[in-house]
Amino acid sequence: MIIQSKAVFWTTLWLALIVTSCHKSAKKFNLDHDHKEHELIVTLTDGSAPAFDLKGMNAELATLNDRSYLLRFRSEVNLEKMAEKLVESGSIQAVEANVYYRLHEKSTNDPEFGRLYGLKSPPLANGASGVDIRVAAAWDLVTGSKDVLVAVTDTGIDYSHPDLADNIWSNPGETGLDANGLDKRTNGIDDDGNGLVDDWHGWDFANNDNDPMDDNGHGTHVAGTIGGVGNNGIGVTGVNWNVSMIPIKVFGSGGSTSLDVLVKGVDYATKMGVFVSNNSWGSGPFSDALYNAIRQASEKNIIFVASAGNEGESNEFGDHYPSNYDLPNVISVAASGKKDQIYGLSNYGATSVDVAAPGESIYSTLPNGRYGTKSGTSMAAPHVSGAIALLRARYPNAKAFEIKNRLLNSAEMSNALMDKVTYGRINVAAAMELDSIAPSAVASIEVTESAYNSINVRWALSGDDGDLGLASRYDLRLSANPITNEKEWSSAEVVSLVNAKVADGLYSASIQNLEYNRSGFITIRALDNLANISELSESVSFAVKPSAVYWLEENDLASTWESFGGTWTVFKSGDLSIVTDGPEKYKNNLDDSLVSKAISVTVKDLTLEIRMKYDLEKDFDYGFIEVSTDNVNWVELGRVTGSSDWTRSTYKLNEQLGAGSSFRLRLRIKSDASGVGAGWDVDSLKLLGPKTN
Repeated sequence: MIIQSKAVFWTTLWLALIVTSCHKSAKKFNLDHDHKEHELIVTLTDGSAPAFDLKGMNAELATLNDRSYLLRFRSEVNLEKMAEKLVESGSIQAVEANVYYRLHEKSTNDPEFGRLYGLKSPPLANGASGVDIRVAAAWDLVTGSKDVLVAVTDTGIDYSHPDLADNIWSNPGETGLDANGLDKRTNGIDDDGNGLVDDWHGWDFANNDNDPMDDNGHGTHVAGTIGGVGNNGIGVTGVNWNVSMIPIKVFGSGGSTSLDVLVKGVDYATKMGVFVSNNSWGSGPFSDALYNAIRQASEKNIIFVASAGNEGESNEFGDHYPSNYDLPNVISVAASGKKDQIYGLSNYGATSVDVAAPGESIYSTLPNGRYGTKSGTSMAAPHVSGAIALLRARYPNAKAFEIKNRLLNSAEMSNALMDKVTYGRINVAAAMELDSIAPSAVASIEVTESAYNSINVRWALSGDDGDLGLASRYDLRLSANPITNEKEWSSAEVVSLVNAKVADGLYSASIQNLEYNRSGFITIRALDNLANISELSESVSFAVKPSAVYWLEENDLASTWESFGGTWTVFKSGDLSIVTDGPEKYKNNLDDSLVSKAISVTVKDLTLEIRMKYDLEKDFDYGFIEVSTDNVNWVELGRVTGSSDWTRSTYKLNEQLGAGSSFRLRLRIKSDASGVGAGWDVDSLKLLGPKTN
C-alpha cells in the first residue's frame, strides 16, 4: 500500500454495507437484519431470463435490473426455507432479504461554528493552513458548468429553493412540447422511453411518482453544499456555482428505505448519464443487488461518492457499505472537523476510507427557503461530489477515473489524519494543477528500531517539484536484494505503514506483521499530488530483532488447556482448529474464561503473539488477555473490542511476569446486558523471545 504525507494517492446518513469480494456465498440471506416481510431479492449469475415457478411459490416478480429481481410472496412464507430452495435451483448468485436502510443524522444550529468554513477558512491558531477544501482558489479557474450532471440520491431536494432552483436538472427528454403540442412534463407519457412517466426533474422512488420534493431536509442540505447557486447575492454558495443536480428521492420523510428502492435509485442515475453520484446514506448488510448496481455505474464511468458512516469507529473490518465496496468508482469519505482532525462521530480507516472533507457543523440549504447546520459524513461527502463536478467543468474531456485519481492524489495529509484515511483532506486547487515535474529522490533513510516482527523507519521529506515544496506521498517496498531498476521495483513487495507522522522535516512510521527473523532491503519513492514519481532511493538494509519460539499453542487438542469456562471450546473452522467462546453468537452478561496450563519461563524479554479475529459490541463487550504467576492474581496484557478480521497482535510480558518462573494465560470474554456480536476466535498463540544461537 502507498503511504502519504501532504496529499495522497488514488449524519449523518450512511450505508454501512465492507467488501472483500463480490462473490459472497449465495446462502448469506441477511434475514437477521430488519427487512420487508414476504419479499426476497434474487441476483442471477448472468443476464439470462429468470425461470422461477411463480405460480407454485404464489409470488409475483419485479425486475430491478438485468440481473436482480424482487420476489413478492402473496401469502405467509418461511423466507429462510424459500431462500434455501431458490439457491438450490442453480444460476443464483445471491438471495437476500429486502432489508431496510435508515438515515443517521445529528444536527446543530450553534452559530459559533461559523458558516462556510469548509469552502474557505482562516489559518489555524497553531500556524497550520486552514481546514477547508481549497476551492476558493480553484474558482479563479472555473466555477462550474451546467453540462455536468450530479445525482443527489437522498431524501429528494427542495427544487424550488431560491438558492437551488437554477441548478436543478431538467430532463431534456421530458421538457418542451410533444407532437400534440402538450407539455412533456405533464402529458402522462414516457417521452424519453426510460420507463418513467414525466420524470422531468428526477424521480421519487420512495413513493413511486415524479415529484422528488424533499420532505426530510437531508437531501436539500446535501444539495446546497454541492451546488448552491453562487454569486446570486443570497444565501450560501456551493462548491459549484453552476451545475445540474438530479433529485433522486430514495428515502421517505422518516429517513428510512429498503434495498429495492436503493437499487432503483442507483440504476436511474446510471440511465440518466450522471458524471458523479452523491450517496450520503446507509446501514445494512452486504448486498449483491446493490453491489451490481454500483458496478454497472462503474462500467459507465460514473463516480460513486459514499459517506463512511457515523459510528466513530474503524471501517477496516465489519459491515460498512457502500463506502467499502471494492469497486473502482467508489470514493469513501470521512468527516473532518474544524481543527483538521477526524470529526468525533465519523468512521475512519487507513485502507478503507479514501479521503476526508469538512463534516462538522456545515451550514447549507434546508426546505422552504431556509438554511441550517448539520454534521456528519453525510455533509462531508457532498464536498467531494462537488469537487468532482468542478474538476469535470475544468477538464470536460477527462475520463471519470482520471478525475477521481487527480482528486485523491492531490489530497492534503496531516498528522491528525494519518492512519485515519488513505489520502488526506481533499484540496481542489491542488487537483486543478498542471504539473509534470517529479519530486526529488528520497534520501537519509534510517531503520531506527526493530522488534520481533516489526521495524521503525524514517527518512527526510522530499520536494514536490524537484527540491521545491513537499512531496504528497511515498511508496515503500521491501525486497531480498537492493532494487536497481523499474522491473525490480515492480516485482518488490508493497507494504503499508502505521503510526506515521511528519515532524522536523522527517517522515517516520512502523512496518508491522513482518515474518520472524526477516531481513532484506527497503526502497522508497516520492510522489506528488498528480502522481509524478521520483527516482529510486538507495536501498537500505533492515533486519527484525532475531527471535525464537519458546511456546506454541495451535489449539488442536482441548487437553492442552487447563480449564474451559462457559461456552469456551475447541472448534474446527474450515482448515483451522481454533479456541472460541462459542461457535454461535455469545450471550449477554458473560464473564467466561479459558485458562492455560502452566507455561514455563526460561528467558526474559518475552512477547506473546495471538492470531485471532473478533466481533464484540464496541466499547461495551471485551476480550481480555491476562496472565498470572499464582493462578489467583491476574494482570491484564491487553483487551479487544469492536470487530477485526484475522490479525496478529503482540503483547510484552516482561513486567507482568516479575520473578516468576512460570505463568498461566487467561482469555476472558465479558459482556454487558445488551447487544452481542459473533464472538472471539483464537487460531494460535506463541511466546517469542531472543534467539540464543
